[in-house]
Amino acid sequence: MTVLTQSRLKELLIYLPKQGLFVWRVSRGTVRAGSLAGTPHSEGYIQIQVDGDLYLAHRLAFLFMKGAMPIEVDHENHVRNDNRWVNLWAACRLTNMQNTSMRADNSSGKTGVSWDKRRRAWQIRIQIDGVETQLGYSDSLEEAIAIREAADLLSGFHANHGNAKP
Repeated sequence: MTVLTQSRLKELLIYLPKQGLFVWRVSRGTVRAGSLAGTPHSEGYIQIQVDGDLYLAHRLAFLFMKGAMPIEVDHENHVRNDNRWVNLWAACRLTNMQNTSMRADNSSGKTGVSWDKRRRAWQIRIQIDGVETQLGYSDSLEEAIAIREAADLLSGFHANHGNAKP
């Protein structure tokens, strides 16, 4: 795998930051100049093949706009194929995990809040740097959510953390 540079990327593709789309600048094989670049990835991202190597479009957007690819790129709205520039931000693993979607099996409506059948109360937890901390229990779902939201803010979690289902 050769290192893809910003100049090479710009020779081949045009990035439309307001739409979050890439367009081929040149014709190559069966691809014609002016056609949209990219195909869906199995996990919902858009992937683009450049010089024989596959890249995720959100990472290419950073290379195109900033000249480098950060360690991780996060989609602020949790939509993996929304590569508009305003939706992307450079992240490290920790900050990316602090902007995760709510699990599909969540029944409380808030990440870190779950019903404990044995105690018959809402359990409140938070995980920071891989360490889970129990924040307590509440009879009120609203109170449990408020406690978890306060913990999110104090811990530096992204405002979108746990607010959208995948």
